[in-house]
Amino acid sequence: MTRLLAIDVGGTSIKFGDWQCGKLKTLPSVPTPKDREDFFKVIQTATTNARKQGSLDGVAISIPGVVNKKSGVIEGPSQIPYIHYFPMAQRLQSIVQTKLSMENDANCAGLAECHLGPGKHDPSILMMILGTGIGGALISRGQLHHGA
Repeated sequence: MTRLLAIDVGGTSIKFGDWQCGKLKTLPSVPTPKDREDFFKVIQTATTNARKQGSLDGVAISIPGVVNKKSGVIEGPSQIPYIHYFPMAQRLQSIVQTKLSMENDANCAGLAECHLGPGKHDPSILMMILGTGIGGALISRGQLHHGA
């Protein structure tokens, strides 16, 4: 059984979920912190609380901005300026101490719709998100296309 802590970072709030056996249990959300160190404290608390409920196989983070998968740096603008141009993946890895996956929030939404939602019967979708910020994802023939 795979168990993941799912974290969705938004400009207004950070949402959490416990993913087990193909089901997502929603956990309490918190307002998005105003600075980087408080942000990391929120992630640490969520990870610690999740481990109190059992072992974790990984942490999946949906976050605004252009996630550079090679460098672990979030590039481009978003409503949360302190997350950009900083080795975010490395710092998060040191906090969660388990497998970590970090992806742009619109890409995460598109992948979820493609694999679990109405798009699961169509291998090509365009996903647009409108929240505190605006984003989009393109999935063609089942493959996510990363943009700049």
